[in-house]
Amino acid sequence: MQNVANVIHSEAKNFPSHSPLSILHSQLSFSMLTSVFTLSLAIMGLWICFNWRGMIFEPLAYHIEGWCYMHQVPHWILKPLWACPTCMSSLWGAVYYIIYGQYDLSPAQMLIVIPASAFINTLCCVLLSRTTDEGCG
Repeated sequence: MQNVANVIHSEAKNFPSHSPLSILHSQLSFSMLTSVFTLSLAIMGLWICFNWRGMIFEPLAYHIEGWCYMHQVPHWILKPLWACPTCMSSLWGAVYYIIYGQYDLSPAQMLIVIPASAFINTLCCVLLSRTTDEGCG
C-alpha cells in the first residue's frame, strides 16, 4: 500500500498544482478510504436489516410502506431511508458526516466519499443479485 501512495505522490509532483491529478492527490487520504468502506458496509447492513426476509426491521419496513401507500406518499421517499443502497449513500453519508466525518474529513472530501460509497453499494448490489435469492430488489 505504501508503494502505491509513493507512486501517486511522485506522479502528482510532476503536474501543475491546478491539474486534476494534483487535486485528486491532495484530496485522497486514508481517512477517506476508511470512510468510504465504513459508510458502504453500514449502509449495506442497514439495507439488509430492512429488506431481507426474516430480518429484524423487515416488519417495520412493511408497516411503513403500507402506511405510505394508504396515505399516498410517493415510494421514492423511502429510497434514501432504506429501500435503495445506492440512494442511501446521500442521506446516510450526510448523517455519517454530521456524527463522525466532520472530525476527519472536509466537506469537499465528503463530496468524493458519498459518490464512492454509492458506487461500492451498487457493486455490492450486483454481486448480491448474482449470488443470492434476495438480491437487491
